[in-house]
Amino acid sequence: MRRSETSRFTQAARAALPHAPPGPPPGWAGELEAALLDAVLSVRATYGRPDTGVRAALGRYRAHCSGDLLDDVDRLASRAPSALADVLANHQRLAGQTLKAAAAVEVAGRLRDLQVRQAVDLRADSAEHRRAVTGVAGLGPLTWDYLLLAVAAPDRTADHRLLRFAERVLDCPVSEDALGVAIQHAADRLEVSVTALELALWRAEGRHARLHTTNDTPTARER
Repeated sequence: MRRSETSRFTQAARAALPHAPPGPPPGWAGELEAALLDAVLSVRATYGRPDTGVRAALGRYRAHCSGDLLDDVDRLASRAPSALADVLANHQRLAGQTLKAAAAVEVAGRLRDLQVRQAVDLRADSAEHRRAVTGVAGLGPLTWDYLLLAVAAPDRTADHRLLRFAERVLDCPVSEDALGVAIQHAADRLEVSVTALELALWRAEGRHARLHTTNDTPTARER
């Protein structure tokens, strides 16, 4: 990727980042429990600041867990959905009227049955792990993609939505390797983590897609 292209990508990335303190959400590298809650609660929701929306719900959950590292799938799977919704102060529902808290507990249980108990156990290339998420009513491929980004799964391939963002702002095809170089360069220049930047770009491209399509259904490329 040419220097002019990395500069253009960085400028677009800067515009996608939240402008007001405290900056972009950091993601949940090494915290599968938190990343899973984030992925489910974020479905058609306002992400918010640390004291509002999804970020506030995750903050309440961490406080309820005494500030522990949120990487215990067993703990999440054992929660009573209604009690978890109370802890999160989030009683939103997915399509089909399933409580988001109930969906998170169900996914956690399905992953636990596959011996996924911590972030290190999750495999981006596992069809079973993917089905554990996408097989829950109201969730789908985008939830799985977001989960892999949020937990910073090391074996994931380049996310299709991030590739689409890069190709849109650069107006040319972008390879997975070039995308990785561009994101790392932008993260360094903007002084944010790669995960935080990827999540910000992922949300920005989702907003762009919703403004230019009639729904948020994954494209063929995203499936």
